[in-house]
Amino acid sequence: MFWIFPNLLWVLIAILIANFLLLFGLLLLFEGHVPKLTSGRKKLLLGVLITNFLLFFGGSINPLVLNEQLHRRIDPSSLLEPDSPQISVVNTKFEKVLLFAKNRTEIPDNVESPRIYEIKLIEAFVWSHVKYKSDFIQYLAVDHLATTSEVLDSKRDDCDGRAILAGSLLLHRGYDAWVFVSWTHWWVEVLLEDGSTLQILTQRSNNPWSWYMKFNDAERVFRGSRVIGFILYNFLLASLIPFLLPRLYGTFPRDVIFKFFLLLFLLLWLIPLVSLLVFRFFAS
Repeated sequence: MFWIFPNLLWVLIAILIANFLLLFGLLLLFEGHVPKLTSGRKKLLLGVLITNFLLFFGGSINPLVLNEQLHRRIDPSSLLEPDSPQISVVNTKFEKVLLFAKNRTEIPDNVESPRIYEIKLIEAFVWSHVKYKSDFIQYLAVDHLATTSEVLDSKRDDCDGRAILAGSLLLHRGYDAWVFVSWTHWWVEVLLEDGSTLQILTQRSNNPWSWYMKFNDAERVFRGSRVIGFILYNFLLASLIPFLLPRLYGTFPRDVIFKFFLLLFLLLWLIPLVSLLVFRFFAS
């Protein structure tokens, strides 16, 4: 099942989660007037907080990029820049590579058309121009989203940066290209003239049905069940952190430290998140 209104979907999910966190956060901060939360519930609440930090901000510890990361997750199409001057420069370089390849080699027999050969050459071009570097090392984040221009400037990124560059270049050259996002990988799919599709930048374990979101420079499509599964997947991973803390430090963090970080979450990103999403919802 596909949800046709991705903007509304994200707004509803974000507001529901934000209100859930805000409610429990206020209950915890004013626990003198309500029954005290147990240690287990505090761990659960921390897991929810970490989950939302991963979903909306990619787990970045750099406060200067939190706002832009939030915007890019709400509008992933903004990552693609098929009309940017930098893509025009890259396209000129690729034209030279394509001309050289056509002059020096013949199109292999197993390639059905020159367009398929060109798409495969774009894949190789992206592989060679963007060296793999994990987000944790490069950006101090779990999942940092970079625009096409940023990928070209750094010439280093992981699978999402390569997919963004390939998608932008394909769109610039007139292809009907979509960037696909699964729980663990990003790749690109191109719709060919005969109605078939061709995937590039895939992995061996890549499952064409595993994606929860696909987008180009104008549209976004979400698979509802996969989105929910992705949220639960992140929640299960994030919940391991607070439940492992007692084993690492002997006791659960003191209440005053817990309240401090909870209040910091509420003030720095939860309240601005709700305000931004509500504004975008009514503005659209």
